[in-house]
Amino acid sequence: MWLLAKYEMQFQVRESENYKKIIYCIYNVWAVLIGVSVPRKPISLSVRIFFICWVWYSVAMTTVYQAYFIGLLVNPGFEKSITTLNDLIQSEINYGYPVEMDTYLSSDPPYNIITTNRKICKSVYKCLQRVVESKDFATILDNLHAEYFRSSLLVHNIHVQFCTLQEDVIMFRASLYVAKGNPLLHRFNEIITRMFEAGLFEKWLKDLMSSSSLDDHPIDDDDTKFSDFTTNELNTDYSPFSLIHLQVVFHMLLIGDITSTFVFFLEVLYSRACITAATSNTLYGAQHDH
Repeated sequence: MWLLAKYEMQFQVRESENYKKIIYCIYNVWAVLIGVSVPRKPISLSVRIFFICWVWYSVAMTTVYQAYFIGLLVNPGFEKSITTLNDLIQSEINYGYPVEMDTYLSSDPPYNIITTNRKICKSVYKCLQRVVESKDFATILDNLHAEYFRSSLLVHNIHVQFCTLQEDVIMFRASLYVAKGNPLLHRFNEIITRMFEAGLFEKWLKDLMSSSSLDDHPIDDDDTKFSDFTTNELNTDYSPFSLIHLQVVFHMLLIGDITSTFVFFLEVLYSRACITAATSNTLYGAQHDH
């Protein structure tokens, strides 16, 4: 841009002062790149052509950059999630469960593959601990124990989300057997029905998940030592991009606005001072001549 302006000046073509110095050309190029208007438009034809080409290029590059940057923040490129039992088997991820779980598995081909390739855990909580720590392990577990373990992690300030399949791997029912003809059978059914209708089962689950219950009454064979968990490594997963991550940007923007406003007022005061001084000199000169 600077060379074109110098070239046009050789042919006595009028050009703006903002394109005759290289420092001013750098200012103009940077202003167009960040989307700020320049103080003067070019006059000569060659500089105008170069200037409009640079404007088009800057608009295209900033648009592409913003699209890629925002796309990266919104969609960081997650892999296809494991949603079914067949997906879990085909993913070749390590999985395991305690020996007691074998009695609930059927004899279908997928379950035969699971039984053959599974890892044996000492307890369901040891399986969950490996899931949390290694992040490359899967296990079969009921919702009650999984939710209990997750609540225990929250009590110890460990925030980890569990991924679950969209289908149930095993279905089993908990039953209470009594002798045939037992006179308490109908009474038991009535009490159980009223218990579910009143929501007592959900209330007991919430009480179980509360921090006081988790600290004082661990269920089953839960011997997990949460102090052994490396919290710094567990809490470094991807987190959604929010305004909190942009605090530094907004602070810099605020500092820039304050600085530019201060400089603007200084320029206004300096301009008024120059005008006042020029007016005083003119009046003094006129009075002296008189």
